[in-house]
This record gives sequence, C-alpha cells and structure tokens, in this order.
Amino acid sequence: MKNVVYFTKSGIPTDAEKADIAKLTEAAKPLFRVQVMRADIDEPHTARLAEVDAVCGAVIGAYADHPRHDVDTRVVAIGPNDRTANV
Repeated sequence: MKNVVYFTKSGIPTDAEKADIAKLTEAAKPLFRVQVMRADIDEPHTARLAEVDAVCGAVIGAYADHPRHDVDTRVVAIGPNDRTANV
C-alpha cells in the first residue's frame, strides 16, 4: 500500500483543508493510505521521516522532494519514471 501525506498549515485544519482531506481519503481507497501531518511543527530529523510515496497540502521542506499529489485532479506520481495512478 502506498502512503500519501496531507500537511495541514496548523494543528487545527481549515474548512478547505478538511474538505481536501475528505476528498483525498475517499479517492485514495484502496490503493493509498492517507496520513495527516502538521506543517507548523519543527521539521523532523531526516532519519525519522515517515515512509511517504506522495505529499500534498502545506508540504514542509523535509518532504519537498517527494512526488506531489493534486487533490483536485486525483493524479499522483508514484514512481521514479513519473508514472501516475488515478486515486
């Protein structure tokens, strides 16, 4: 199973972020697991980065090199050759 992380701007998601998370969670089934992380906390030490296949939302620098997921188009890059999968 692939992991997609949605970063919220703070500990309290905005209504728009909640809507994006709901849309992403529904669209990701069953191929992707969605995790929600806060972007307003200190960036994690690189040795402790979560296993992530794609990111979206307010992505923090430590995850900036990961493939980006577009919640609206439901397409995510999942491999080194920029293959995509509809989620």
